[in-house]
Amino acid sequence: MKKNYLIGLLLPLLLSPQVEAQHTRKCLTAEKNEVMQQQNPSLKIKRENLFNEVARTYDSHRLQKTNATLVIPVVVHIVYKDIKDSLSEERIRSQINVLNEDFKRLNADKNKTPTAFKSVAADCEIEFKLANVDPNGNPTKGITYRKTYVKEFPEDEEDDIKFYYYGGTDAWNPNHYLNIWVGRLEGNTLGYAYFPEAHGDDIDGVVISPDAFGVHNKSPYNLGRTATHEVGHYLGLEHIWGNVGCSKDDGISDTPLQYEENYDCPSFPKKDNCTSTGNGVMFMNYMDYTNDACMNLFTLEQKNLMRTVLTGTRKSLLTSPGIEAVSGVKNMEEMNNISIYPNPAKESISISFKDLYIDEINLINSLGEIIYKEKGNREELHIPCSNYPKGIYTINILTNDKTLVKKLIIE
Repeated sequence: MKKNYLIGLLLPLLLSPQVEAQHTRKCLTAEKNEVMQQQNPSLKIKRENLFNEVARTYDSHRLQKTNATLVIPVVVHIVYKDIKDSLSEERIRSQINVLNEDFKRLNADKNKTPTAFKSVAADCEIEFKLANVDPNGNPTKGITYRKTYVKEFPEDEEDDIKFYYYGGTDAWNPNHYLNIWVGRLEGNTLGYAYFPEAHGDDIDGVVISPDAFGVHNKSPYNLGRTATHEVGHYLGLEHIWGNVGCSKDDGISDTPLQYEENYDCPSFPKKDNCTSTGNGVMFMNYMDYTNDACMNLFTLEQKNLMRTVLTGTRKSLLTSPGIEAVSGVKNMEEMNNISIYPNPAKESISISFKDLYIDEINLINSLGEIIYKEKGNREELHIPCSNYPKGIYTINILTNDKTLVKKLIIE
């Protein structure tokens, strides 16, 4: 009898880690950023200012489609000890495809969004591309591999994955690249990210467990939605539930108040202590904790916040040299001979050319219209831009029967 009693006590303890591994999504973003804010209290103020700005602009932007896709250059760092964690290029590209589908609302499961929430479901007009130019100006696939001596990066020291000295891989310039590290983390953590206030720091970026990265056949975190969730954090989004009761949750007005995280895949409508009537909570939002197969939308205000971050705190990503519409080393060398200053610009820009013969220069707006054109060879060009609307522009430089492309932000 005593033996059976002890078995009964021990069995749940023995099984609980396995159950947790199968059914619990664990994201360390809140904890990591709280530590950072404690070390630097000004970051909390910056975060509050971001949400104030989003609240101020929301009414005038919520229904607008900008027709200006914002492109983020990505580098994926694969850090592995076991060869099974050395993910293939195909697996990595599957993750980039998922990010693009989710952030542009091209996901095949968008039809699962309940009718009650479809009116606020958003095409965020954000695109992700693996970098084709590395920080040294050399061609790249936007993927690095590091065979490490670290079996699992330990709890409270997960950022070691971001430093070569500690067995990880050093970040590419975080002002110009979204760094995504993929490596095994201790404690069943699927991933975490740093909020925009950390931009430019060596630890800035996203970390994902190999078990939750890309599309594979081991459910429930096999459809790439962990990266969608963590990149949402990287672009400023909070978890969709609150941690101070029902008076405040994620700071987003078009997501219902929600008392706590949801797991697995609830049935609609799911109601809780904060939203006990009507359509219930938005458990299918990418910023909840449900299974990958149960997630399917960002909202209009979430879109507005992320685009506010991308044209503000993280705007240097939009003019990154990490993505250029060129091919071959020679073209990349030519790109390095073109200098644009200032960028972002307000009044005017100066473009200088070194060892290049220029046939034509076109300034193109987000609608694809040529709004400024100059022909003929030159070493330098000045373009007034104070009369142009704020936004992202393309500069096409025709030289030696090829077109070199640069990005310009006017603010």
